[in-house]
Amino acid sequence: MKSFTIKGLALCFLLAACGGGDDEAAPPADLTAEDAPAENQSDERQPAPADGREGMAENGTPIPRPKPSDTADDTQRTETSDNPPTGQPVREAPPPAFADYAGTLAAISTTAMSITGDMTMKADVISFGNGQTMTTRQLYTVPASDPYSVDGESWAELITVPEQSMVEIREVIGVAINNDARGLCGDTPISFVTLGADRSGGKGVDAITAAMITGDVPPGPDAPGDNVCAIYTFAAE
Repeated sequence: MKSFTIKGLALCFLLAACGGGDDEAAPPADLTAEDAPAENQSDERQPAPADGREGMAENGTPIPRPKPSDTADDTQRTETSDNPPTGQPVREAPPPAFADYAGTLAAISTTAMSITGDMTMKADVISFGNGQTMTTRQLYTVPASDPYSVDGESWAELITVPEQSMVEIREVIGVAINNDARGLCGDTPISFVTLGADRSGGKGVDAITAAMITGDVPPGPDAPGDNVCAIYTFAAE
């Protein structure tokens, strides 16, 4: 009888111990994973600064928040602003009609043989064998089919050059004449000189015709009809 009592008491104590351990291990039913505090995490949340700063360093120095990038956009705007506006053609000086020629040509027209003599071309200077020298400046070149005055006559008709050739218009900067030389247009000042070439031989310049122009208006469709005062023709030697 005593032995049974002792065994029963031991069994009761064992059951009580096991049941108590289970009650301690079970978490409260109303505690969820979201409510449980994270390890090493402070319960106090730091609000984001409202003054545009990103935060504070450990030493208390404010960490500035990077501003929206000005660099990429500003760089693009700067590069774009430096570009010239599109759609506007770039003007270039036309090549001289006689860039491939410099030398002396023989006078072949009656006027050239009697007044100028042979003509020598060297860059912007045109000199004549009888003592006249012209300093010129190129203005532009035009097709020989263009009119030289309001009358509508073309350069090809005036100086007898092919219509597909080019005529060079030069402004006359100055004219020097020896004492025994005649004026290229008598006593009338020359304002412009035009040069038209005959290249029909296919081997460079065969002949050049020079027309002396007076007045303030460059030769063209707006120039007066009486602007040509002399025409001289020279052939390549």
